[in-house]
Amino acid sequence: MASRPDPEQLLRQAQAEERYARRGRLKIFLGYTARVGKSYRMLDEGRRRAARGEDVVVGALQQSYSAEIEAILAHLEVIPMRIIDATPVVDVEALLARRPHCCLIDGLANSNPPGSRHRERWQDAEELLDAGISVIASINLQFIAERRAAVESIIGQARGGPAVPEEFVRSADEIEVVDAPPEAAAAPDNVRQLTELREIALLLAADVVDQQLAAYLRRHGIEQSWGAHERILLCLGDAPADAMIASGQRNAARFHGELLAVHVAPPRQKASATVLRNIELAQQAGAELVTIEATDFVRPVLELARERGATQIFLGHARLRRRWQPWRRGALYRLIRQAEGIDIRIFPAETSVSLES
Repeated sequence: MASRPDPEQLLRQAQAEERYARRGRLKIFLGYTARVGKSYRMLDEGRRRAARGEDVVVGALQQSYSAEIEAILAHLEVIPMRIIDATPVVDVEALLARRPHCCLIDGLANSNPPGSRHRERWQDAEELLDAGISVIASINLQFIAERRAAVESIIGQARGGPAVPEEFVRSADEIEVVDAPPEAAAAPDNVRQLTELREIALLLAADVVDQQLAAYLRRHGIEQSWGAHERILLCLGDAPADAMIASGQRNAARFHGELLAVHVAPPRQKASATVLRNIELAQQAGAELVTIEATDFVRPVLELARERGATQIFLGHARLRRRWQPWRRGALYRLIRQAEGIDIRIFPAETSVSLES
């Protein structure tokens, strides 16, 4: 016999459906570094929607923009911003009176001067959403309050200034990560920084998707009874592995998974200071350590990965000395070929090491 619906659950479901129907939709273009084209992508999305017949207006622009953006603006209606103490501010009153279907807001993290309707621009967007007006906005990762410290530790500088609470970003119905152009990664340091920043952005985007799924299930009275579970295996060698370990820790935390670490070394080989430091960092990150004595790297790592059900293997890959390069490429190639369903993530390292370490 089917159980009777819980009246309180039905009430919560009805309230969630009502809020969803009344509120505008929020889409965010998220960049993880400067000058990647967030504003252009946002405005071009508005242009395409307007071309399909949607009522779209521009509610906020940066104070300077490119000729490409100027060309897009020629196809869109722009609601002039108010000027308060020489600062452009979203004209919320005009937008509420105009009531477009969708409003484009650039520079979501801007603060408003005293005397404005709201203290922060994201609060302007919040009011428009509550009034049933959809918003498309742009923001850089380092201007999300809860992510600022992590971003600043990666780029090595603190910029401060206004920030948007992550809770608002997580309320988005859609989030699109805007990737850096290839030329931005020309220098080795840039590759490392951009890789770490991109990972944070993608994890945040995945959180938004998870939150939207949970909201959908609540609106339809469906109980969620599953969750993501990852098992990440860190391969610790003779090169500094700080970035790899930090990445493994973030991914394990994000997916409520397990973090393992393995060090493979020939019998009676004394561990170097770098290896000992990597081991210490991995254990501080919450990894369970496994040490294996073997002259071959590939076989014991794959055996351990299969025994423990690892879903990802993280591996540092250094610049290789010319005379050993073919052999070492062969070991890495064998690992990738034999992984059979286990994802392999390779992290660049600056120090030359052997895959057998």
